Amino acid sequence: MRRQQQNVAANEEQRALRDRANLALGFAALQRQEPEDARRWLERIRLQGPSSNKALLGFGWAAMALDKPRQALVPWQELAGRDEADAAVLEARIAIPHALAELGADAQALAGYEQALGGFDAEAGRLDASVAALRSPAWLDELLARNPGSGLDWS
Repeated sequence: MRRQQQNVAANEEQRALRDRANLALGFAALQRQEPEDARRWLERIRLQGPSSNKALLGFGWAAMALDKPRQALVPWQELAGRDEADAAVLEARIAIPHALAELGADAQALAGYEQALGGFDAEAGRLDASVAALRSPAWLDELLARNPGSGLDWS
């Protein structure tokens, strides 16, 4: 039996492209309700890269589709500790209590839902503050004051 040669990406762009292709294949398998195939594609994605958050989210959903909520918790808990500005992180914070409820850990699930709700409220507050700042007539002046250019003169 001939051993397949594994393609090694030469640079970061190629690694990111490979990750995105595996992510697309993994989510396509999830949509076809083929969670085992999805897991095979998603596990090829680097844990630290531009596609890693979505891959962790999808890996958890594949485990849930296989009726393995305990296995879903592992990637989702890793994901929940990442940057909360990412939509996959916010979804994981809701998915964790869902998996806990499936495991019968109702008190932990309730606490998880309450914690997720608090996070969503905080994010909504930050969004409201951003919108209010952008509606302020002085937002551009404030932005320019924080970033005084030394090169190009825009005026």
